[in-house]
Amino acid sequence: MTKNKFNWQLPTHQSNLTNNDYIRYNAKLHCYEDNKSLCDKHSQDTRYFEDYNIDEFLNEHGEGYVCKSCLTRYRKLIENKSKSR
Repeated sequence: MTKNKFNWQLPTHQSNLTNNDYIRYNAKLHCYEDNKSLCDKHSQDTRYFEDYNIDEFLNEHGEGYVCKSCLTRYRKLIENKSKSR
């Protein structure tokens, strides 16, 4: 399996009481590159959490559950990459 450069994941937060990671109920998918979100709001080790296929996710749920800033930057990066070929 080839690893994509971009990882679409829900951001995790660490509880001060239990020292466990959790996902907030209203969390949106963020795009991570090198463990940092494209919107610069989150960072996490993407090796330990589930990746989502963004195309399938958008078809099923729409853009309401995805960080708008990450999605905009991701689309620009993909567009620029395809133009450079």
